Amino acid sequence: MTKNSRRLSVAELPYLREPASLPRGVPLTSRFDGHAFYAYHALVDEPGELLELRDVGLLWGEYLAERPADAALDLPSPLGTAVYRHYSAQGVIRAYVDLAHDLDGILAPIRTLLVLAERENRERDPSSSWQVGHLIEGAIGLHRSAYDLMHRVVMRVNALTDVSAPRLKDSFSKLALKDRAHLVGPLALPGPVADFYLCRAEVFAATRDVRDLVFHHGHSPDHVFHFEDGFGLALRGKVAETLGALDVWAPDRQKPNAIGSVLELLAFLADDLYDATAALAEALVAGYPPEADVVRGTLYRRTALGVYGHAQGRYRKAPWVDVAAEVSLVRDDTPEL
Repeated sequence: MTKNSRRLSVAELPYLREPASLPRGVPLTSRFDGHAFYAYHALVDEPGELLELRDVGLLWGEYLAERPADAALDLPSPLGTAVYRHYSAQGVIRAYVDLAHDLDGILAPIRTLLVLAERENRERDPSSSWQVGHLIEGAIGLHRSAYDLMHRVVMRVNALTDVSAPRLKDSFSKLALKDRAHLVGPLALPGPVADFYLCRAEVFAATRDVRDLVFHHGHSPDHVFHFEDGFGLALRGKVAETLGALDVWAPDRQKPNAIGSVLELLAFLADDLYDATAALAEALVAGYPPEADVVRGTLYRRTALGVYGHAQGRYRKAPWVDVAAEVSLVRDDTPEL
């Protein structure tokens, strides 16, 4: 024990609002009190006892707080907040944590794209366009994975709140492509949750079709071009045409000869996932009336790439950028992970 640590019981946990009723539990995470971070660890040999560490350095991960510790870096997690407050059973939290990793991961291609563009501006690399094509393919695959993990969260909450509910198949597409009558009838989903699947169906179907083109039919993003202000993708190729229904690339943001920004596409995919998880949080709370809140505060997520999470809207409005300035957004004082 040190002056920056103390032992306490679960009932004394500062962010606890109400004792959890089984099968819910009290989630252990970090908290920020406006001045310092605190971390909590269960003492294995003493059930119900915790170790609190004060003034810890949070490199990455999640914490509960009334406001973000670093508004430029940390991202609010509406879905994580709903899960920790209302549906804090082990299976639900595990599904959410897997999804949160994908939400972090969808920002990595944005960073890599900008670094490649900056390097290409300084010295010619004949492999850059090939690398960018693979970035697009990876982001599409991750986008699909995240939707399936959102569905897994629904499955776990559904089973937690209604043990008699029909077992849902483990695939977002199995529900998103059904009509509402089937979702609320045979599958017995609450109306708000059924509406969540239906409102995300168009984006999911288009990105799923692109994923199938890439991973099952051998197509690749066609003709990637380098410009001083970013990489562009020819919009007449099969992959881009399949995404065309989503209006990712507005005509006034394209380069001549129908070349769309790759940054705009990656920002679209990231923005869609963050919007979808926020919509899912609202649907769960409306569809599965929660018991008393287990914890207080909002859950925030910290990653070294959080600055790009905050920049998604800006990239979608103005996707051709000063790439050196965007690379420098990851500050010198941001800890390496």
